[in-house]
Amino acid sequence: MNGAQCLSLLRSRIRLKFLCLPNEETTAFPEWVVPMAATLTQERFTGPEWIFERKLDGIRMLALKNGTDVKLYSRNRLLQYHPAVAEAIVKLPVRDVILDGEAVWNSTSRIVYHVFDILWLEGRSVIPLALDARRALLKDVPLRAPLAHVPEIKDDKPWERACREGWEGVIAKLRTSPYEHRRSSYWLKMKCEATQELVVGGFTDPQGSRVGLGALLVGYFDGDDFVFSGKIGTGFDTKLLLDLRARLDKLEIPKSRPTITCSGRLGAEPFAHRDYRMTKLDRRYSGLMSSVVSVAAVIVSVSSLSRRVAAYI
Repeated sequence: MNGAQCLSLLRSRIRLKFLCLPNEETTAFPEWVVPMAATLTQERFTGPEWIFERKLDGIRMLALKNGTDVKLYSRNRLLQYHPAVAEAIVKLPVRDVILDGEAVWNSTSRIVYHVFDILWLEGRSVIPLALDARRALLKDVPLRAPLAHVPEIKDDKPWERACREGWEGVIAKLRTSPYEHRRSSYWLKMKCEATQELVVGGFTDPQGSRVGLGALLVGYFDGDDFVFSGKIGTGFDTKLLLDLRARLDKLEIPKSRPTITCSGRLGAEPFAHRDYRMTKLDRRYSGLMSSVVSVAAVIVSVSSLSRRVAAYI
């Protein structure tokens, strides 16, 4: 079978599957399609109604092919110039198509267009179709380098694989979902993030019109040393500020403890800062952050983020 016969067979296969789909109204080829965006979630789950894909760290890109005309757009509708990608899309065995994917540069600085969705095919919009149906259509579109299909991840805990392999994360997509032109809960991104359990060692008083407290002073234990991480003072509404202050007041302890000095690891000096209050913390704060120990009394130096201090009760 020669090249022309292969191309004709591929076109026939794609069109046959396409004709079996529900008869959507044919419209003019669009100049632009607003891309669907994923919603960040902290939940971790799997289920038969969801598929998982690798979250790629590149440039979101839509590819619009209408005959021999190919345009590549970023998610903000800025034209992109990638001749190798455009040439590969021109050669696809379809008259018109709109693809959605991520442009990523590999270790040799060559671009790869990872395609994960199809929005238009042979004169018809496939946006209303369920994700599974769109993926079935996309599977039969022969993508050749630098184009590539984005495979489904079938691990029991795909987010753990993502973190092990150094990926940015994974995207969970509802199999029955249509393509929506907005940030949607049908697509959920589970990102790999560096985490650190923190101890609330103190807090500052509010200033001006602020109520409750100024900021929480937090850090973590490195062996016997306490490492000051910084202050957390934003993201609290008035109710939470007042609630936290009421609970912290019950945990407050006197600052005057002669056994507390700065650690000698980075140079010893007496701690003399006065605009803080010391607390002892238990796990009642797990909704805000995790504590490393069940009860801790910690001095935190506001004046030097790099200073390590020892904590003794």
